[in-house]
Amino acid sequence: MTDIAVRIDRLGPGGQPWDTEEELRSLLRWLRADESLHGTMTVVAAPSAPPVPDAMGAGGFDILQLAVTSGFSAAALAVSILQWKSSTRGSTRVRVRRGDIEVELTGELASDEEVRRVIRLLDGQVPGQVPETAPAAATGTVTAAPTAPADGGDDHPA
Repeated sequence: MTDIAVRIDRLGPGGQPWDTEEELRSLLRWLRADESLHGTMTVVAAPSAPPVPDAMGAGGFDILQLAVTSGFSAAALAVSILQWKSSTRGSTRVRVRRGDIEVELTGELASDEEVRRVIRLLDGQVPGQVPETAPAAATGTVTAAPTAPADGGDDHPA
């Protein structure tokens, strides 16, 4: 099994980081309900950092960890996340990390080739290659979005 981490970032009033735990819970429910993903992954909410020694309480979580099987489809995951994102309000950034590759899924339109490149990266079909649009850092960030508006609405996949 391969691990994928999904993180949500959102800035509140004044540019301050927003607590995204409720959005992660919503995305967790969405991914678990998506029939195109059934049997291809296990999704759990987790903290991104280890617990602080001598601290009280378990704290919240700030990432979703996905353990994926050989039948996993990065395309199905990307479509599901983008459908969830289109059904929510606000300027939420969703970042998906698999190994050294991190992809940011936005609500802006992307070309078909950009979407295909993101899916290839998440599927691991371009090993060791950092995207052209990435900064000169060890990890690249690619921005992707659906090529057509998704049918949004409630808290369930279409």
